[in-house]
Amino acid sequence: MEMDHSTALRKEALEVVDELRLLEMLEPFGEARLVGSVALDLVVKPDIDVHLLLKSGDALSATKEIVELLIIEDKVGEIRISDYLENDSLKIGIDCFSGNLSDWSIDIWITTNASSTGFEDIETYKKNLSPDKREVIMAIKRFYYEKSELRDGLSAMIYRAVLEAGVSGVDEFQEYLDKELGAG
Repeated sequence: MEMDHSTALRKEALEVVDELRLLEMLEPFGEARLVGSVALDLVVKPDIDVHLLLKSGDALSATKEIVELLIIEDKVGEIRISDYLENDSLKIGIDCFSGNLSDWSIDIWITTNASSTGFEDIETYKKNLSPDKREVIMAIKRFYYEKSELRDGLSAMIYRAVLEAGVSGVDEFQEYLDKELGAG
């Protein structure tokens, strides 16, 4: 059931990306790919992550141009820009893009630094995702989403915990998280 819901959310996420022509819009700037839960079909929370590795230029100039392209879209209301220039990156956030199933948050990470993209991680995760591991990831993500705590990179930590450290449930993940964050 959870996987069916994830698949329905993923389908809508892809429709949102198509409606905005997002990947086509970003293509002239460099390599743009979906990453995160949409790329992995592990969608619990309605958010879309796109990473853009610039082929030339700087993140600030590209961000300005991309914002100009996005702001003229009818369904894009508010755009937020976050500064991660210490990592050669900026993030454009669209907080509320209405779909049929949900209102979507869209984050576009723009960088000149290949190591700050999620491209390699997604490929590795796809290779290591079994049906059992998918179920575990979905259960953990659902647990934190229902507590409104599925944010700030927690999904990526869940993927690493399950796929690399063999975590098999919420309690084990909490122990893993405590160790990773130095709380344990």
